[in-house]
Amino acid sequence: MTKTALITLLTIAVGLEAPSASAQDTAEEMASACKSVASAEVSGEGVKVPSTFEAGVCWGAFLSLQDVIVVGDVRGRALLGVCAPAKSTRTQLVAVFLRYTETHPEKLHRPFVETALASLRQAFPCRETR
Repeated sequence: MTKTALITLLTIAVGLEAPSASAQDTAEEMASACKSVASAEVSGEGVKVPSTFEAGVCWGAFLSLQDVIVVGDVRGRALLGVCAPAKSTRTQLVAVFLRYTETHPEKLHRPFVETALASLRQAFPCRETR
């Protein structure tokens, strides 16, 4: 599968999982939606995601991203160029994205998926094997 096909698949998945997340959402819009998720309480019972529409959009978008990353990991090759550890959590992925948008405000106008992937690739680079 080509990289373009994978990004298209991810965009569709994000649209299906999250009520309003789409390829047209900007990084700034998603960062705003994700702030409450980043501060959600995490316990042995799970994450207490706030019961807001925005938090649901963020949670669903990162669920899709995490699903695609895990599928690639299971198949033994990095999909989308992200090599996150198997035990990475969704809240960790959200935190990585938010930190990236804070340190790269010039990217806030870019599409969410593009910026999220850039943040995850920077945080979880894949080693080249020969």
